[in-house]
Amino acid sequence: DAVVEKAAALAHIVSAQKRAGLRVFFFDDSVVNSYVVATSAAQHMAGGALAPAVAELTSYWWDSYAEEMGPGPTMGPSPLGTADSNYPDHLRHMLRAYGVTAAERDA
Repeated sequence: DAVVEKAAALAHIVSAQKRAGLRVFFFDDSVVNSYVVATSAAQHMAGGALAPAVAELTSYWWDSYAEEMGPGPTMGPSPLGTADSNYPDHLRHMLRAYGVTAAERDA
């Protein structure tokens, strides 16, 4: 699964740094990728030498809604039902984690 692979890849990158106290910032335009990295990257790092290496892990979601659907779109909309679609019903809990309310999602 490509989403889990991003968390595992992040753990691999951290291990290659060979130092402690890293501040890691992950950015993605897919709410699924951002959410999974935020919630499962620690699992890939736990139990080994990687856990103390990361002092801070922050996963950011870049919402491309304005670029896709706003008054002056600069990119085509993500097809519904694909991995790049951020607003299907089954992702509501992930959107809430990034501060998107049900009213905002349904607008």
